[in-house]
Amino acid sequence: MPTHPESIAYIKFLEQSGIECVATFMRWAFFRRKSSEGAFDMYSDIESKIKHFKRINLLWTTLMIVELSAGLANLIIGVVNKNIDEKLGNFSVENLIIGSSLLLLGLFFWKLGTPIRKKIKKLQREKDISE
Repeated sequence: MPTHPESIAYIKFLEQSGIECVATFMRWAFFRRKSSEGAFDMYSDIESKIKHFKRINLLWTTLMIVELSAGLANLIIGVVNKNIDEKLGNFSVENLIIGSSLLLLGLFFWKLGTPIRKKIKKLQREKDISE
């Protein structure tokens, strides 16, 4: 958290390096530096970049798994209900629509994670070459 003593010390260190902490929200901190001072890169070594991108990939992967699971469950419920309802003369498609939507959302999260996974692979290759 930005209020943790180690975080406060790190933010002060960055400010001494000419990096401004613009805002903090929950566990996030937003920084900036004047472009005239050169490129701003929080993660300067390959290992820290890999770790950073793996955290981002974990988020997208978790969201993808949750959405795909919920979508599949809704589709199964929809199919079972469809078979039961057809025998009773009724038919409701809500679960089928919701399930399909959640599956699409899960695929969207998978697509969002693709560039991150490519960056991780590229950085790991660079790390293997440099070792």
